[in-house]
Amino acid sequence: MNTVAVEIRSVDVSQEMVDELEDMTIEALAGVRLVRFEQADAVSHEDMRARYAERD
Repeated sequence: MNTVAVEIRSVDVSQEMVDELEDMTIEALAGVRLVRFEQADAVSHEDMRARYAERD
């Protein structure tokens, strides 16, 4: 038998749920990246700063 289900929640609660889902997605992606991390392909912090430093 089909029944209608309705859930009423505030915008704040809905936003919290979306934020939590986004956080879990980011965490899952970070986990995959850590498993696949290769030290040989890494860029040092110093190299990143030199590459993206603002020029005067």
